[in-house]
Amino acid sequence: AFLLYLNSSTFAPGAQAEALGCEVREALEGGRPLVLVHERRDGDVGVATFDDIIAATPAALRDAGIYRPIATPLHGGPHAEVSLRLVLGQIDALCGPRRGGLLSDALNLTENLTGIDLDGDGRVGSERSASPQTVP
Repeated sequence: AFLLYLNSSTFAPGAQAEALGCEVREALEGGRPLVLVHERRDGDVGVATFDDIIAATPAALRDAGIYRPIATPLHGGPHAEVSLRLVLGQIDALCGPRRGGLLSDALNLTENLTGIDLDGDGRVGSERSASPQTVP
């Protein structure tokens, strides 16, 4: 997956934005999924409206579908943890060895080692749970 942090300087004119544009174009052409994170934390210098970010994005990237995936807003304050969990969930779902996610693989391994159904799905790891032990 390609994580793209969107703020007021992501595609600001200059060599860095041009280099980033090339990397994003390569990712899109190579079929790499994008995870878009939109800076929305109060007081952050880079906060910009999504309309402003789209306007600053090179037309070739817009035409190539850079904004097909929905951007996750990165909020601060009481919503920060939820924002980060949403971003991590997207990365996890896209990067896992079987696209089930790295965290789900870790959970299955932990369940297999402990013999406890940690996620309450009635299975331990990848097998149906034969153990009556569950963690609520």
